[in-house]
Amino acid sequence: MLTSIDLFCGAGGLSLGLEAAGFQTAFAVEMKPEACATYSGVLPHVHLHKGRIENVSFKRWRGVDLVAGGPPCQPFSSGGKLRGRDDDRDMLPEFIRAVTEAMPRAFLLENVPGLAGRHRPYLQRVLRPLVDLFEISEPMVINVADFGVPQKRRRMVVVGIEKGKAVKLPTAMQAKHSRSGDFLTEWPEGEANTSKVVYAKSPDIRPSPYDGQLFNGGGRPIQLEGPSPTILASAVLLGAS
Repeated sequence: MLTSIDLFCGAGGLSLGLEAAGFQTAFAVEMKPEACATYSGVLPHVHLHKGRIENVSFKRWRGVDLVAGGPPCQPFSSGGKLRGRDDDRDMLPEFIRAVTEAMPRAFLLENVPGLAGRHRPYLQRVLRPLVDLFEISEPMVINVADFGVPQKRRRMVVVGIEKGKAVKLPTAMQAKHSRSGDFLTEWPEGEANTSKVVYAKSPDIRPSPYDGQLFNGGGRPIQLEGPSPTILASAVLLGAS
């Protein structure tokens, strides 16, 4: 059985994916109480550290097969202030520390596409301590919709594997995207939104009125014929399978 550690594990999505791929999650780290409660409910067998990652030593997990995680993306997201390493929420160095202490056979880092773009020089600097320890892939931006998820979500992935082995990154599994309507009810709850459109001085620009919301303003549902831009956690209450 392959073993893994999930850093910044949130509610457990990555751990569930890893376990579906054949990994046994040995340890996870998350600081938000609400996320910890959900994680423990979904994955009760995992040893979960409920607190900040800075307080954790990973040396006792030395030899684990995989260290995976998605450090907070806000410092690098186009939806934020793009402060990068100057943002107090930048936990990339902590991810690197965990890898160097645990010395797994492989690591998986995921984050927003901005780390492969304007913040790429910083990403390369942060990864330097791992260059002599692992074969490391180039940052790759994937759209999860290409892998069967009914959601258009672009993420950057970097994979490292023990020296002497080739790094193989995934390619799209299917040409046709899944419909979000196959996973969500086609009859949303609530009344239609009768609000009038007004123009803001500092608008929140989106590619479409539906982008980033299950409901826009309380009544206009997402387009169900293709993958959704974002499926919120509240979708579970509205008939998600």
